[in-house]
Amino acid sequence: MTRYIVVRVLMMFVTMLMLVTISYFAMSFATYEYYTELGFREYFSATWTSYKVYLWNIITQWEFGVTGTEETPPWDILLEYLGVSLKINLIAFAIYLPLGIVFGVICGIFRNSLFDRVFNFLALIINSIPIFILMFLFIFFLGFKLKFGHYQWVAGWGARNYILPVLALILAPIHRISRVIRSEVIETATSEHILLARTKGMTHTQAMWRHTVRQSFAGVLHDLPGTFLYALTGSIFVEIVYHIDGVAYLLVRSLLRISPVGGLYVFIEIEVVMVILMFYTMLSMVLNLLVDILLVIVDPRIRQQLIK
Repeated sequence: MTRYIVVRVLMMFVTMLMLVTISYFAMSFATYEYYTELGFREYFSATWTSYKVYLWNIITQWEFGVTGTEETPPWDILLEYLGVSLKINLIAFAIYLPLGIVFGVICGIFRNSLFDRVFNFLALIINSIPIFILMFLFIFFLGFKLKFGHYQWVAGWGARNYILPVLALILAPIHRISRVIRSEVIETATSEHILLARTKGMTHTQAMWRHTVRQSFAGVLHDLPGTFLYALTGSIFVEIVYHIDGVAYLLVRSLLRISPVGGLYVFIEIEVVMVILMFYTMLSMVLNLLVDILLVIVDPRIRQQLIK
């Protein structure tokens, strides 16, 4: 187990190094033709030199530079906007996780029932709509027409600001989690130890709860990081459409600027974009590692495979 964790942590560092390298050069070359008259060789040499200094400062001093416009450490800027984005996603997580489990268990136990068919049909329709289109529909019909929540993020509105974005974020994850739970419940319900439990005198409900439902949670744990990151990525579009001052607004502001004569132009603040990419990548890898460790703890079959 210890060896497995050490290998995973080393892989995380290698992945992060590759991300930093590729992203730094990609963003540097994205503005090559607009902001310099150097030849490509000279520009590459200058970029390589600045990259080495940037990487060395991170490794030795945990220093990520300062932004070109505000002279502020980029982590301080990210933390200023991160709270709103994480709050929306955590509220959504606290809703779609239990609902997805409940709906998945019901659909699995009563498969091919009317509830199972209607639920999956509605989920298919909702999942076919891009999340930014879905957010527009919520804003128009629920926010503007029905006054349910508010049609735009407004400071001082409090909890009403969260209704529409959270609603947009929970629909697809509910179906994603319920689909995993449903398939696990159906597979486990037909296994031999469930039939053995029935022959020992357990009722159908007792056998389903003590064995089927419990064992189905392992599949949810494995899929949980991907579901959370899926919703976290979708929240970028939700924040842009709903005009939320979160990480999405910071990212767009760090990539584009409004010209004084009108229109947008590329103006990349590499330091800010880099910390956003590193934070979300590290969050993804840490979540996956924690879930893998938790699966080893709760599932003895995985623990036996690691021992072998």
